[in-house]
Amino acid sequence: MLEVLATKEYNDQKRSDYFSQFQELRDGAEHCNNVSSLRSYGDKADALKLRLLNEMAAVDTQLAEKKAKEEARRSAEEAQKNGTPADEVNVTPAPVKIRKTKNVSIKMMTGTSSWRLESKADIDKYIAGLRETLEAQLEEDTIVNVEF
Repeated sequence: MLEVLATKEYNDQKRSDYFSQFQELRDGAEHCNNVSSLRSYGDKADALKLRLLNEMAAVDTQLAEKKAKEEARRSAEEAQKNGTPADEVNVTPAPVKIRKTKNVSIKMMTGTSSWRLESKADIDKYIAGLRETLEAQLEEDTIVNVEF
């Protein structure tokens, strides 16, 4: 998750907050003395990772829309400086085709944390089920990011 954040322009603003959220989980796990509670920290970490990845996707969408509006405003200002009449200047930003990112965990896709394979037919069955579930996630202009 931090590797993905490192590629973002808001890395410096979000890094310490995101890191501290994972650090809280780690501290809790290190001081936990109950095995069943300890096992839940893996699920909590996966849920936090997906939530933060979805948050980053939302911020990316907002930034793209903001940049498109800014570009349209700059174009309108330039046109006015060049003498184009105000009624001929298009101040409406061109629609920006933004691809939405959907983050899902492989555990959510398979519905289980393990597969029991005894034959090639079992492989075919599980792969067919996974294919069907993945295809159901696909939507127009959407990137499905499967987290393992």
